[in-house]
Amino acid sequence: SAYPSVPVIIPHFGAGFFREALMAASQSRNVYLDTSSSNSWMKFHPDLTLRNRFGGISIIPASERGHVDYVRRVVQTDIDVNHVNDLGWTALLEAVILGDGTAPYVEIVEVLLDAGADPAIADKDGTTARQHALNRGFTDIARALNR
Repeated sequence: SAYPSVPVIIPHFGAGFFREALMAASQSRNVYLDTSSSNSWMKFHPDLTLRNRFGGISIIPASERGHVDYVRRVVQTDIDVNHVNDLGWTALLEAVILGDGTAPYVEIVEVLLDAGADPAIADKDGTTARQHALNRGFTDIARALNR
């Protein structure tokens, strides 16, 4: 590793390539794979302002992928729940646009709203999360966004 003193924590749900993540953790002293589902990775104080290739912070792809536990945990920090990525999307928008409308996504929308996510923030075309939910037939999400 080029940065042997920097801890790299891979939460169980963030490891899209499990074999590779296990190999990295076993071969590098600074790579930790948290498979506990306990959010114990937060004790390492990760930088929640780091941006991915789309200019998004971690709560955005977590919301898109239905990671309820992660979203529930990071909204308890000072993470910006209304961060807008380079595509013009917030975590709320991604949960609706890229999610499938099932119970985990309804729950993520509710968690985000409870944490102060602004449902009035629209995408670059001016479409709000509620409008996307209605367009996709996600009535439970649209109802949650209507409160």
